Amino acid sequence: MSSIGIYIHVPFCKRKCAYCDFFSVCSLKAADGFTSAVLKDMERFRKKGIKADSLYLGGGTPTELGKQRLCRIIERARDIFDIDRSAEITVETNPQTAEGDTPKSRESCAAEDGKGRAAGSGNTCTGKDLQNSLSVSGLCKAPAGSDDIRRGNIAGSTKETEKLFESLYAVGVNRLSIGMQSSNDRELEFLGRRHKAQQVKASVMAAKAAGIENISLDIMLGIPFQTEQSLEKTIGFADSLPVSHISAYILKIEQNTAFYRLFKQGKLDVCDDDLTAKLYLSAARQLEERGFMQYEISNFAKKGFEGRHNLKYWHDEQYLGFGPSAHSFFEGKRFYYPRSLKDYEAGVCPIFDSEGGDAEEYLMLGLRLSEGISFERFERRYGYPVPEKTVKTAKELEKHGLMTVTDKGFSLTRQGFLLSNEIISRLI
Repeated sequence: MSSIGIYIHVPFCKRKCAYCDFFSVCSLKAADGFTSAVLKDMERFRKKGIKADSLYLGGGTPTELGKQRLCRIIERARDIFDIDRSAEITVETNPQTAEGDTPKSRESCAAEDGKGRAAGSGNTCTGKDLQNSLSVSGLCKAPAGSDDIRRGNIAGSTKETEKLFESLYAVGVNRLSIGMQSSNDRELEFLGRRHKAQQVKASVMAAKAAGIENISLDIMLGIPFQTEQSLEKTIGFADSLPVSHISAYILKIEQNTAFYRLFKQGKLDVCDDDLTAKLYLSAARQLEERGFMQYEISNFAKKGFEGRHNLKYWHDEQYLGFGPSAHSFFEGKRFYYPRSLKDYEAGVCPIFDSEGGDAEEYLMLGLRLSEGISFERFERRYGYPVPEKTVKTAKELEKHGLMTVTDKGFSLTRQGFLLSNEIISRLI
């Protein structure tokens, strides 16, 4: 068996972001139970002789778990799956989230009671309006010390953050993914992010001081009232920091989020499709001009710093996921855990999803990559060439500037990336 990837979903957050549909909870009451459950879950695979060359801890905000629990999980994963120092070990974090070994329990996020309304006029919801709406509706209660957070004094000093990163580095973490989203205060306020740009810089420099060299930043595109100018400043700020990877995601209004409920009520304006497309193309151009080459729809990296773990997913390779809502593709099968922390702690078995790894799935995932689909690799993997119908459709789309077709394979153009779901459905 070739080396696989390991993913661990750590579902704890300081607060729930209004646009996020990932499974998360805003209380650390179950932190010890979750840690024990993950350790026990991984232990089931000890005797299988599995070797992994990537470990990714996502969430949620994994660093909210506290360094002792987090390091314990990483050390156990490295032991069970024979993960050495040459592997890519990534931890997601938000700026200045470190609070030492015993973070205080957060206020729980309450369910929307349907009584809240935005405070602004018309359909436009400003950052302040949004926070008022969320507060009134009871969607998410402010954590302790929220006044300090609004002033930019996030709990956990730079020194504490450095100590956390030093501990992570000591157990093998060599890559951090930091949720910046924007360097514009107004855009951050709208998104409900309670950090400032300088706190992003402090976190990056703390990671560097701790020895972590490979750092990725998330930025968001298509934020209402975002402009090409504000986006350019965000990209310029990111480039001013010693980072090697940038993920640029388009804001989507997902169901089961606060943004979706406000949008359905007519209380939230969204960025129109034309402007979003313009921002995406502008971001891709600016990032490549600064040396961050696009290798996937939403991901850009300096040479040699492409995300190894995520490439496994897009190349349709095997990985094991642990934690509530985590998905796996292992031994030809796809399965996942329910979105329930209680069920995961109780040892509920993962749910079978489908057989995995077929040709359609390979095409669908591979077309997210700038490299696209190689005719040779496809035939070597499946024993037959890419279907003639698929190649013919790709050539037709090439005429419209949406695909590139050569004698070696085919791929989406940047314009094609913007319509990837529609194009892929036509190809497969």
